[in-house]
Amino acid sequence: MKIAAGHGQSQGEVARIAGLRGLPPADVALATEILYAALRHAPGLLARLEPYLSRGIAGTPPEALWALVAAETQLCLLDRVPNHAAVDTAVSAAAKLAGAGPSRLVNAVLRRRLRELGTTAPVNPEP
Repeated sequence: MKIAAGHGQSQGEVARIAGLRGLPPADVALATEILYAALRHAPGLLARLEPYLSRGIAGTPPEALWALVAAETQLCLLDRVPNHAAVDTAVSAAAKLAGAGPSRLVNAVLRRRLRELGTTAPVNPEP
């Protein structure tokens, strides 16, 4: 990758890899911010999500799991996107990438997380 080699700009590389080309720069910047925060905090976010996954992390389709991590990142760490929009985007992404079953799982987990958080403010991602 160009980033690892010290060449190129990260937002452009993220856009290329994630298929975000053609989106407005603000959307690419937000996707980059979500990706980097999700990667940085993945262990804590996964630990927080695991109790909601009846099959555990290993038994959850990867597309659904990363949709959950991206949404949990937005719910717990970022305040740029309303919670309902983060949930809707994650459910839509899971449906597109993994199908109806995983998208229902993502919806159920995130709705439960929202009820339990009971807040629109970002919270600490560590369990």
